[in-house]
Amino acid sequence: SSVVREAAVLTLTEQRARSYSKAMLPLTGDTEPKVARAAFSALAVMAGENELSDLISSALGATDKQFRKSVSETIFSAAQRLENRRKMASQLLSATKDTDVDRRIWALSMLPAAGGAAALEASTAFSASSDSNVRETAVRALAAWPDAGALPVLLDIASKGSPDNLRVISLRGAIRLLRESDLPSNRRLEAYGQALKAAPGKDEKTLVLGGLSEMRETGAIELIIPLLERDDTRQEAALAIARIACPKEGSGPAL
Repeated sequence: SSVVREAAVLTLTEQRARSYSKAMLPLTGDTEPKVARAAFSALAVMAGENELSDLISSALGATDKQFRKSVSETIFSAAQRLENRRKMASQLLSATKDTDVDRRIWALSMLPAAGGAAALEASTAFSASSDSNVRETAVRALAAWPDAGALPVLLDIASKGSPDNLRVISLRGAIRLLRESDLPSNRRLEAYGQALKAAPGKDEKTLVLGGLSEMRETGAIELIIPLLERDDTRQEAALAIARIACPKEGSGPAL
């Protein structure tokens, strides 16, 4: 029964029984939604490179959007555990050349899960596509990139005459990467300076200020000072400077 199948999957998941990962794959298409969800959850913590490859093949052959969404979530979760994602990257890169638009778009959206130089190069190339759907998918993929390798192209997209929605997407992705990266302070400050110039409105400038306020650098304050002259960012700029110069107790001495 579906209750027994679900219970078995949950038990194996709790035990991290990776030798049973292959057996979970057919259950992702179970007619009982609870069983399918349990199987996807199990694969998120148990699947290896081969199981993820099988999932990608299943998603590319599917027409059910919910199934593809579940596969996407599972792959993004599971891929973080893998040291070698080359097989996955190769499979997805091949699918980005598919004649079917939906398969091509889906594969492109999955490239951040694989990461790596080849996937980044392809995403960068697609971000200049004349097809608006492909272009936006590529920019969203770059904004979700797992490392700072995508930072230069994101800042480039944000700085150029791209549509506003793509500038905002790329800028948000760039700020996330800057906050998560271990780049040297001088490179982070340079990138934040580019981001401030590229930020199209108050919300985006406030986002950049949030990142700058986490830096304990006088250079960060120097970047923020001009925003004190703007009515729409004066308050946020003052707060950011205060956070840098006078951090909370236990966060270090004042500058």
